[in-house]
Amino acid sequence: YTVTAFDTNGNSDSDDVIVIVNSVTADAGADVTIEEGESTTLNASGGGSYLWSTGATSQSITVSPSSTQTYSVIVTIDECDDTDDVIVTVIPTTVTANAGPDVSICEGESTTLTASGGTTYLWSTGATTASITVSPNATQTYTVTAFDTNGNSDSDDVIVIVNSVT
Repeated sequence: YTVTAFDTNGNSDSDDVIVIVNSVTADAGADVTIEEGESTTLNASGGGSYLWSTGATSQSITVSPSSTQTYSVIVTIDECDDTDDVIVTVIPTTVTANAGPDVSICEGESTTLTASGGTTYLWSTGATTASITVSPNATQTYTVTAFDTNGNSDSDDVIVIVNSVT
């Protein structure tokens, strides 16, 4: 801006002042999805100093929320600030495979084993159904791995005890 000053005799003098407009744009990064128990690093950008909603003052923070959480960062440059949020979505790991209780059968008999706790299954026999029918000749352990739609898995064993008939 320029100002011109005049005296009563019509003499003048001019002076300039520059107004600097600082621009700051906070960026907390893209939203993130993690599984329960995992951690993720959030990276902010856009400023000279940072203040996260956790109280951290570094540009990057590592978080391990137990449920979906929104984190905010205030970015400051020359006393100007801007705020941005990032959402960390937590997918619970809910797979708990259950192959059922141990079973006792007589030699020559069969039994049906039924798994639960997942959406798809893989038995140690190669079967991919929730229930399988087995006829072992001797006591045997069968393992089922249960999977959820997110690819999480868990395994459980069931023992089929074969009693000999004499």
